[in-house]
Amino acid sequence: MDKICAICGEPITDDQLYYQDNDGNYYHDDCVADSDDFFICPDCDTVYPADDEVAINDGDYFVCINCAESSYTRCDDCGRYFSSNNIIKVEDDYYCQDCLDRQIDRGNIDTCGDCGDFFYTENMHWDDYDGCYYCYNCRDDDDLIRGYHDNPSLVMFPPTDEPHFGIELEVDGGDSPNDLASDLRDILTNHAYFMHDGSLDNGVEIITQPHTLDEFYKLPWDKILTVCKDNGFKSHDAKTCGLHMHVSRSLFKDNDAIYRIIYFYEHYIDDILKMSRRTHGQMEQWANTYDWGNKTFAELLSESNILHDYNYGDHCDRYHAVNLTNCNTIEFRLMRGTLNYKTFMATIDFLWTTANNAATMTNDDVTNIANYLKGIKKETLDYLHSRNAFLEVHNNVCA
Repeated sequence: MDKICAICGEPITDDQLYYQDNDGNYYHDDCVADSDDFFICPDCDTVYPADDEVAINDGDYFVCINCAESSYTRCDDCGRYFSSNNIIKVEDDYYCQDCLDRQIDRGNIDTCGDCGDFFYTENMHWDDYDGCYYCYNCRDDDDLIRGYHDNPSLVMFPPTDEPHFGIELEVDGGDSPNDLASDLRDILTNHAYFMHDGSLDNGVEIITQPHTLDEFYKLPWDKILTVCKDNGFKSHDAKTCGLHMHVSRSLFKDNDAIYRIIYFYEHYIDDILKMSRRTHGQMEQWANTYDWGNKTFAELLSESNILHDYNYGDHCDRYHAVNLTNCNTIEFRLMRGTLNYKTFMATIDFLWTTANNAATMTNDDVTNIANYLKGIKKETLDYLHSRNAFLEVHNNVCA
């Protein structure tokens, strides 16, 4: 069968150079060279429409899209393709030099002061003494545990305006806090940091960055808690440890919402205390009530000075079950620490569910305890019942 040039319509003889496209069409070499509508990919020697040309290295040469995707690397910022010696890897992403320089100028990317590789600065540690960033692999393990109130910059997961929460899990009595922090850093990366706490004997406080509930549950908590135990640490059994949750104040749209969560902790404290695994003595020492349990909700609302007096630490210390002294968060401090995965997950679900329900219910809903537990997981309610807590609440509230 004769080969017919798809451009000029003339036969292609055996002594003429020709090319073929992926659809089986044939082309004279000269016809393709003289045409503005087609080009020959230099990598695969195949004819393509001119519109399918992909520039490599800012137009040094052009290839087809198949060769571009299989043999070159696409910049994740500008979308252009580059050869391997013209592209730079930054963690799991790739940048051309122009885009990398722009991200460096914006402070989003920098080099590690030790290994020299590029990383996102939000995933690095800034060392004030050395005046440079270090990646988490190169950071000195002795610097992993921060001094009290030496908080890093916030990293939101995800970086949105929706309400987030973070936890503080205290562990104590282990072999080496630095070794534990090093092991956990490899798992948590920039999702958490570690801090000394004067209430612990030989322990460390694991503090997560703000997360939404979905993002928090993506972290491998079973593995994290196991690593703590494998390093010889305890939480519940250490008797010195708590599990606290900070929730964005933005969740609580007005003062009534804050009153509703306080009402819950004041009026249902006996059940909450059973769930918390705390004793009355421990509660009075670290996470006391405001002693408003004798007030109706209407009476709380009528005494508008209550929140004014206790908000942001004006007339209050932080050692309350519902700590109002922070400007950006409300802290729930009552829970005892735990390295038991089932207990840990039930505690997180309980704290977030009750806070979220208090924020979204109406003032008329506060006298029905089931309204605070609406949407809770069945395994969490089962755990509450196993602690003889909230026995009057039934499975119909579960998600």
